[in-house]
Parts: sequence; C-alpha cells; structure tokens
Amino acid sequence: MKMALKDMDRVREELVDRLIETQNQSRSQAMIVVDAWEQIVECRRVLKWSYVYGFYRVSGHAKWKSDFFEHLQGVAESALERLHHCAEKEIAEYFSPDCESEGFDELRGKLVGLTSVTKNYFENFVRALENNLSEDEGGVRKVRKKMKRSK
Repeated sequence: MKMALKDMDRVREELVDRLIETQNQSRSQAMIVVDAWEQIVECRRVLKWSYVYGFYRVSGHAKWKSDFFEHLQGVAESALERLHHCAEKEIAEYFSPDCESEGFDELRGKLVGLTSVTKNYFENFVRALENNLSEDEGGVRKVRKKMKRSK
C-alpha cells in the first residue's frame, strides 16, 4: 500500500500535467488517473484489513462462510489487479511526448469503467463484512445479487 500511495503522489505531482501536454487533455479529463489511483489506495487499505478480518472472524466458522469470504476477497483482488494494471502499465506509454493520441480516449474510458467496477466490488465486499457474511436481509443474498449485476 505504501507503494500505491507513493505512485498516487507521483501521478498527482508529475504525470497529470504530462498527460495534459502529451494527449491534449483537459485537467478534468486527466484527473481520471488520479481518481483511479485513489481507488487503488482505498482498495489496498480494505484488503489489508480483510486479511485480519478473515483470520479472526471467519476461521473456525462454517465452511460456507469461509468459502464465501474467500470468494468475495478473490473477486475484489482480481478487480483491483485489473485496475492497477491499467492505471500503471497500460497508461504509461501515453505519458511520452512521442506517443500518438490514438487510443487514449478508449483507454481513458476503460480506466473509468475499471475504477467504477472496482469501487462497486469493494463496496459489496465491505457491506458483506459489515454484515458478518450473514444470510439475513443485508447479507449474502443481497451481496450476491449486487455482484451479479455489476459484472
């Protein structure tokens, strides 16, 4: 997570301005990269604490609860890795002054979509944890439905 914070600061301080110059983007259009990094940092924070939660709250309980927790955690991690890859690797070529602008709008749309989907997965994950992965009204069934809709 420290690395993600460091990367986010670098994006804010250097790369947004470079993106504005190299891709002829407005500041608000270029800020989607910062939004993505803020989401990455927040998700890393949630994941860090989810391991503690899993150890103390899920281990030793019913197998379905442990399996469901691991499933939710895995889906959230997978979404986060896709977002992180796009925000770090895929966008990197567009910071170069030699790079052509073709494809950037598509990548920006992809980044916005991944940021939104990742946020949704993590909100569902946190909601499930807040409800102690229960099967009651606010628990498992509701989270499963929301996760299916967000795919």
